[in-house]
Amino acid sequence: METTQKRLSVRRILQHIQRLPPARKLVLFLLLAGWGLMFLTHILAWRQFQSPFPGFTVEPSGVLTPFGRSDWARFQVEPPLAEPERLVSVDGTPVSGNRALTNLLRRAYAPGGEAFFTFEHPDGSARTLLLPLINWRFRDFADIFLVPYLVSLVVMGLGTWVFWTRDDATGYLFTCFSLALGLTLSLIFDLTGSGILPHLWIAALTLTEATLFHLGLLFPGPVRWLRRRPALQYLPYAPGLLLLVAGETTLTTWPSPWAFIPTWRLIYAFVGLSGLFFLAMQVYRLRRSLSATVQQQSRIILMGATLAFSPTLFWFMSNVVGAPFAFGGLYAAFIVLFPLAAAHAILRYRLAHTDALLARGVTYWLLTLIVIGALFELTNLLAQNFGDVLSLDDPFALSLLVLALVLIFNPLLAFLQRLTDRLFLRPQTEQEAEPQSPDGS
Repeated sequence: METTQKRLSVRRILQHIQRLPPARKLVLFLLLAGWGLMFLTHILAWRQFQSPFPGFTVEPSGVLTPFGRSDWARFQVEPPLAEPERLVSVDGTPVSGNRALTNLLRRAYAPGGEAFFTFEHPDGSARTLLLPLINWRFRDFADIFLVPYLVSLVVMGLGTWVFWTRDDATGYLFTCFSLALGLTLSLIFDLTGSGILPHLWIAALTLTEATLFHLGLLFPGPVRWLRRRPALQYLPYAPGLLLLVAGETTLTTWPSPWAFIPTWRLIYAFVGLSGLFFLAMQVYRLRRSLSATVQQQSRIILMGATLAFSPTLFWFMSNVVGAPFAFGGLYAAFIVLFPLAAAHAILRYRLAHTDALLARGVTYWLLTLIVIGALFELTNLLAQNFGDVLSLDDPFALSLLVLALVLIFNPLLAFLQRLTDRLFLRPQTEQEAEPQSPDGS
């Protein structure tokens, strides 16, 4: 009896899926595939965590990644190992990239041993270093994989929630964006570790930027000129497709092991451009739309993006100019605020309360950035001008720093509060008095 009921339930589910519109079927298939890949990524990362760690990570072509803490083996040699150096062999065994390195270390080595690693430079010079093999430390594993993975679970959960509750083009597009962003974050560890799914990472990253461009054109309302030329909304996928092809073909060693570097810089620049375009469209709707609802939705997204992209802006710029920082859990943790704000705005739930909450969040996040910057600057000035008299271990010096921060805290907080309220919050009476319009132009 129980088996029969289960068969009937499965049959009803299949019949329901068959009745879905083609677009919804496609997005559902992508969602299911995405969740399956998330499970696979978790398995690959766990296997990597149990493998010997040489104190550095490499790209699919063998070029060193920017990942690493100061106590990693790569920074204990002189000069430190850095891009564009490329790993070519381990104890004389040729290594073509991160996948070959991981397989070799797992098969022939164990934590506690040592190995000779040979690195080459684009100019043809090479050096061989004896480096220890250790276990992955949990803090490194958490920073590179666990935090981005948990964030990606939240992002994909938001996309699934929007797909479940909203059956229209904007909901489908946001779901695809969330799926691409989630896979981009969760596959970073595989990109620098087992190297099994790097081509999928490139596809996810380029899809993220193209769908963000597309979302900026449609949400919270389509721009006016799309009504006359609706096909133009798909224009962002053209450069995305070109970058996808360029990224896939230069990912490993064609035409050279270093060819991926300028290609990836272009991809990162396009990611930044897509984010700026999306924010610009929200500012345009916030200032020009006749709909109070559209203004509220744009305001929520702007505040969420301010919180989310402040840290990642520095990371994107460092990659574009060729001096990349390592992408860590801090950047990923804040990224989740953007799809969270966008999903909330799409579903239009308790907008006014969210306005005030996010405005306070923007205020305190800006205050945190300024206070941290001031702390480092005061510390630097103290060390340069009074280093012989005061040190950071001196209680008197620490008291001066704390006193300075206390004196500027309240006035700065009040100023930032007025600034964010002026930028993001408008009087409710003014919004209610505005005429309603279904479009966001």
